[in-house]
Amino acid sequence: MSTDGPARVTDLPDYTVRESKRAKRVRIDVSPVGRVEVVVPAGFPHDRVPQLLGERREWLERTLARVQRSEAASAEHDARLPERVELPALGRQWRVIYSGRGRGGAREDGRGRLRVHGPNPATARAGLCRWLGRTARTELRSWAHSLAEERGLTLAGVSIRAQATRWGSCSSRGRLNLNRNLLFLEPAMVRYLLLHELAHRVHLDHSPAFWSLLARWEPGYRELDRQLRQNGRQVPLWALPDRLLPGDFFPSDGTQGLPGV
Repeated sequence: MSTDGPARVTDLPDYTVRESKRAKRVRIDVSPVGRVEVVVPAGFPHDRVPQLLGERREWLERTLARVQRSEAASAEHDARLPERVELPALGRQWRVIYSGRGRGGAREDGRGRLRVHGPNPATARAGLCRWLGRTARTELRSWAHSLAEERGLTLAGVSIRAQATRWGSCSSRGRLNLNRNLLFLEPAMVRYLLLHELAHRVHLDHSPAFWSLLARWEPGYRELDRQLRQNGRQVPLWALPDRLLPGDFFPSDGTQGLPGV
């Protein structure tokens, strides 16, 4: 007996479907609490989603199992606060002093200490993250503009964010978007990332001309690029974006989706 449409796939977890005008292919997202969301390009037929989930069933089951295993770690996400904070990119470190007073915040006291205020772990962590963002805005912006000036380039601006999938990017208008967590990497890797994005001011794509320019600026770029892609684990748990599972922070130059969709 023949049927119309795709075969029905059973035993799938609950999921939601969201259309995105910016999506170029189907993406499956699993939140830290196990919610499955399928992001599809505008106009994508929703009746194809169960079949696609069925094709990725093994990956989906492994991911959901990892979510369950990480429940304990997720519960400690706010409570696991650092006794010391080290930012290798700047060659600096601080001893952290916590206080239960205040509404949440963090400041350096000029004596190698970082004083964090907040009535609970979640508030203290939020204060730490705001301090990290402020530090990144000051240091990374200055670093980027200095390297740009050395190469006779101008920037439309430098934004600092807590991206989940990228260390950095450069818009067609010449604006850099940098990940605040670059501060947890070694200076050579941060410099390479900045040079990589600055090279996009000359060649917006990854053409042979782009790599040739980057090789002139940084002859050891291949090894630095490899290291950069493998150093997401250098970022401590407290600094991860909230939407990520512990250990899943591996920024790259793009996001992964379903191949061929």
